[in-house]
Amino acid sequence: MIMRMDESLNGKISGLTITLNMDAAPLRSFIVNRNIKETYKEYVEDHYKNAVVFMAISQYRELKDKREGEFEEKEIGVTGIIENSIDGIGQILMPMLFTENEIERLAD
Repeated sequence: MIMRMDESLNGKISGLTITLNMDAAPLRSFIVNRNIKETYKEYVEDHYKNAVVFMAISQYRELKDKREGEFEEKEIGVTGIIENSIDGIGQILMPMLFTENEIERLAD
């Protein structure tokens, strides 16, 4: 799992809780397979964090604003749909964040 999202008590975005898995395979395998230098690992991790949080909040807002109530009856709920969505794009996330030129610069 890449992230876990818990809905706020009042249904507002400001109260969402997002827990990131910093040991998730897409992030760790990217760092290892691309030989990211030790000095750039935090930089890569920060990009990962920002991308996941941005995508999660964007999806949450989209689903809550435009489809209010549509998922409430379903067992998985809005946050479950978002967690599954983020997990689904996990394998392509890291290559989307960095160009090949950037990767060469960050690697050994």
